[in-house]
Amino acid sequence: MRHLTRFIFLLFCAMWLSCATGKLYINGENDALNSQQAEQPIYTLYAIGDAGEQNDQAKAVLHALVEVTADDTQPGMVLFLGDNIYPAGLADASDQKSRQYGEEVLTSQVNALSSYQGDLVFVPGNHDWNEFKPGGLDAIKREGEFIKSLKKSSVSLLPEDGCGGPVARELNQDAVLLILDSQWWIQDWDKEPRMNEGCAIKSREGLINRLHELFEKYKDRQILVAMHHPLESRGPHGGYFSFQDHVFPLTKLVDWLYLPLPVIGSFYPWYRQVIGHPQDQNGKAYKEMSESILEAASDQNIIFLSGHDHNLQYLKHGTQDIIVSGSGSKQNAIADGPELMYGHKTGGFMTLDFYKNGSIVLSAFEVGKGSTSPTLVFRQRLKD
Repeated sequence: MRHLTRFIFLLFCAMWLSCATGKLYINGENDALNSQQAEQPIYTLYAIGDAGEQNDQAKAVLHALVEVTADDTQPGMVLFLGDNIYPAGLADASDQKSRQYGEEVLTSQVNALSSYQGDLVFVPGNHDWNEFKPGGLDAIKREGEFIKSLKKSSVSLLPEDGCGGPVARELNQDAVLLILDSQWWIQDWDKEPRMNEGCAIKSREGLINRLHELFEKYKDRQILVAMHHPLESRGPHGGYFSFQDHVFPLTKLVDWLYLPLPVIGSFYPWYRQVIGHPQDQNGKAYKEMSESILEAASDQNIIFLSGHDHNLQYLKHGTQDIIVSGSGSKQNAIADGPELMYGHKTGGFMTLDFYKNGSIVLSAFEVGKGSTSPTLVFRQRLKD
C-alpha cells in the first residue's frame, strides 16, 4: 500500500511539473506593438502546419492567411508543414468518399491562394503517410500525383515520391531552404514495399551526410530547414500534457465526454513521456533523427520550421531557432520553459520576413475563436 501511495504521489508530481496550458507565453523580446517596418521585405515565408481538416478553425486561419498575403509584391512562399489531409492522407480512388474529401481539402487551400504570386509548397506529415501505418508510401505518392495533376507550376509537394530529401530551394541571395520528409525517417521501412525506389538517397545515414554537405555549401547564407516533426516542442509531442489530459482523458475521444478519471487518466501521458510513442520526441526513430540533425547543425545557426504539435511556438535551442507552426486546424496546450520565447494554444500561422540588409524578422499571427482576421501578437528579429 505504501509503495502504491508513493507511486501515485510521484505520478501527480510529474503531472504538475509537465502541465501544459492554453496561456499565452512571451518570454523573449516582443516588437509586435511597434509593427511598422521601415522598408519592404525582399522575401516572405509563410509557415502553416496541420491544416488538413475542413473545420471552422481551418477556414478561419486560411482566410486570415489570404488576407495577410493579399498586398504582397515581394516574392515568397506559403509552406504547408505537413498533415495536409486528415486523418490518413489521400485515399485510394476505390474509397470514393474519403478520396473526394482529401481532394477537396487540398484544392480549397490552393484555390484560396490562387491570387498569391509566390510558391505553395506542401511538406509531408505523418498523417499524409496513411497515419504512419503500412501503406504510407502509396498514400504520400498519391498526394504528390494529385498535386501535380492540378498543373500549377507554383504548387508542389516536396520532397517528391516518398523520398526523404533534402530538397534545396534558394529563397534569395542570403537564404536557402532545405526541405525534409521527417516521416520518411520514422516510417517502418520493412512494411513498405518499394521504399526508396527511385530516390537519390536510400538510407538515413545518407540523408545526414547530404545535410552535412549542404550545411557546408551554404555556410555563408542563412539556412532554414523545413520538416513536419519539430526537433523540440513544449507541447504533447514533447511530453507536455494539460490538466484536462490527465483528469478528463476521454475528451481525446469525444469532445464533450468530461468524465473525471484522475490517476487513471495520467497513465496515458505517463506512457508517452516515459515509454514513448513513435510520433513523440522520445520515440526511438524520432529521437535518433533529432539528435542526428542537431549534431549536423551544431556549429551553425539554423532556423527550423515544423508543425506536428497543434499550437504556435518559438524556441531557442542553443544556437538554433525552432519554430513550430502547427495550428492550421487544431489546437494543443503548451508548457512554459526557459527555451520558450513565445507560445500559445491558438489558431494561426508564423511568417519570416527577409530584408535587403540581411535581417530576418519572425512574426506570429493569431486567429482567435470566432474570428477570421489575423492579429499580430509576437514579433522578434532573429538576425540583424
